[in-house]
Amino acid sequence: LSRLRYLALPAPVHLGNFTSSGILELLDRVPITSLALTGVNNLDLDTLVASPKVARLTWLSVATRHVRAVAASPHLTSLTTLRLSSIDRVADADVEPLLDHPTLTSVYLKLWSPNQPTKPTPAMIARLRTRFGEGFTHETSGVPGIV
Repeated sequence: LSRLRYLALPAPVHLGNFTSSGILELLDRVPITSLALTGVNNLDLDTLVASPKVARLTWLSVATRHVRAVAASPHLTSLTTLRLSSIDRVADADVEPLLDHPTLTSVYLKLWSPNQPTKPTPAMIARLRTRFGEGFTHETSGVPGIV
């Protein structure tokens, strides 16, 4: 385990439930720098990112409903890449906090349904592209570049 750097936790339906305290304990023992939590639906991400133990994470994948917690965390100071996925509503206000994140250089936004009733406006997508440049990727339903 001392060489483990990337950890992806699948949806609880496949392998059980995960808790913030359990993930934090793992971060305490294993030098993980990349963490994929997109399929973990009931995780208290606010508690997770409020811990200094997340400071070494450089890559994080979460559902879009957690973006505010990620953007507000004072401990994600090494985070450079954020992958966001959603089957839910995603509004401009949901992704706007990313514009001011001090260390992010790369954001991948995947919206699984092209017919989502609420999604970032073309103006917000343009702002994200301006802020992150080549580091910004946006997909809808698996088709790159469709807004």
